Amino acid sequence: MTETSFPLAGQDLKDDAWAQTVGAFGSGVLDDWGNPYALDININDTVTIRPSTSGVARAVVNGFGHRLDAPKNLPIPAVSGATWYNIGLLYDPENALLPVSLVVLKGTTVPLDTGQEFCPLYTIIRYAGQTLAAAKLLRVLPRVQPQLLMASSEALLAQSPLLFLYGTEVECTDVGRTYRAAGSPASPRWEPNSTQGVWQGTRDTQTVKSGVRTVLGAFSAKVARNADWMTMSSGAFKLEDGIYVITATILLGSASRGRSFVEIAPSAATGESLARGPIADGEYAGTASWTGFVSASTPLAIWMLKENAGTGAPTVKLSVTRIA
Repeated sequence: MTETSFPLAGQDLKDDAWAQTVGAFGSGVLDDWGNPYALDININDTVTIRPSTSGVARAVVNGFGHRLDAPKNLPIPAVSGATWYNIGLLYDPENALLPVSLVVLKGTTVPLDTGQEFCPLYTIIRYAGQTLAAAKLLRVLPRVQPQLLMASSEALLAQSPLLFLYGTEVECTDVGRTYRAAGSPASPRWEPNSTQGVWQGTRDTQTVKSGVRTVLGAFSAKVARNADWMTMSSGAFKLEDGIYVITATILLGSASRGRSFVEIAPSAATGESLARGPIADGEYAGTASWTGFVSASTPLAIWMLKENAGTGAPTVKLSVTRIA
């Protein structure tokens, strides 16, 4: 037989077919905000894995469910040499009554038989003569992360994240942005994910005084695509924490005579300049460009200076692209 397909109408789905169809969505903990499968280190060379504070700890491995409704102790004995203890959920197709169980497997690589799958929760690295409390503990705890689609960000943000699994991501099509259920049970929040986007605007009514470094006023938006990370007020623009490419291009109303430039800098006059684009004598245009991390606590602005104002208002174009 060269190929098969399933499920078949009227026939039971075998375990391996079930694992392929349902297990394709990934293995991990279903985080109900109750710290499921939390680990406590004991003084008698054991650890205790606890259920969720909300009730039962739940997980999925290879499409098969696991529940823990009471604490379970696992041995982590002393060793004579460096030893890796892998604590996790083992799917074993040979175990018909408990296909997924909470186990400890030793080895720098997890030893598995044919057909077995392992979802790691913790790794403990213990050395000779070392107490369990002093051993290195690596918290893995992969979580199943549902991904949902909604039409309205306003409707989503009105819902408590506690109604969803921790880490659930919801893409809101009205703003083209994804939000993640985050925070703590006492202070849950919808965390907006970093989004790529672009904002472009123009200002062509700026009054220029000779020899005075001037902050430009508000720009008129021409393009705003996935750009809710930017707000502008009286020329100062505030960006969410992120990495951006910012470019300011100026076209003077008359040729430059003497020192002239366009500049990207904090809106506060004492802020350190990010980029400055000089305009040579006799020229009309200049460009300043900067790429880097921007903090939401530091509003930015576009500045300019023209040694001799001349006639005609400059035209300034601002482009802001978020890349991370």
